Amino acid sequence: MNFKFIVKKSSAINHQLKNDEGFTMAELLVAMAVISILSVLTVTNIKNGTNEQALLRSAQTFASDIKKAQNLALSPKKYGVNPVCFYGIDIIDNSSYRLYYRDSANCAGLNQAQYRFNGQAVELEVFSLESGIQFAPPNNHDFAFIPPEPIILYNTNVNFEDKIVVLRIGNAGNTRTVTINKFGNVEVQ
Repeated sequence: MNFKFIVKKSSAINHQLKNDEGFTMAELLVAMAVISILSVLTVTNIKNGTNEQALLRSAQTFASDIKKAQNLALSPKKYGVNPVCFYGIDIIDNSSYRLYYRDSANCAGLNQAQYRFNGQAVELEVFSLESGIQFAPPNNHDFAFIPPEPIILYNTNVNFEDKIVVLRIGNAGNTRTVTINKFGNVEVQ
């Protein structure tokens, strides 16, 4: 079995450019259009990624502040003469919330409706969400933690299902949720 390979000389090898001066105007415009489109897509994705990170940071910070209120309720701390009856987190508006406490000489004398931010509660700190991030309605959440267990109240109710606080970018867009249950578990999703 003999095989013969025949190699033909291609005419393309000997072909030379007709115009050795460079690219045509149409070729340059097409290349510039492709580069412009890729640049716009890259900048848009970077901005969306930055907003997503701000949303995640805000949700994690909010969850951390809820845990801070829980931890404060575990510690026997006094700010004045009277013992602290409870600590809480109250959402003020669509972009801010506060950490507060209530002290009283007679904590056992408080009725359940008083376990929320009101005229007798003392604001410890006020927090703002990052720019462009807000709580989605309804945003009337108030979590109170009664020492020493701490017992958790949501809007003065002891028995509640998992409560979900939704944070979002602007009026629409992506969201993150902070879920707290009646046992004190806090999750960011």
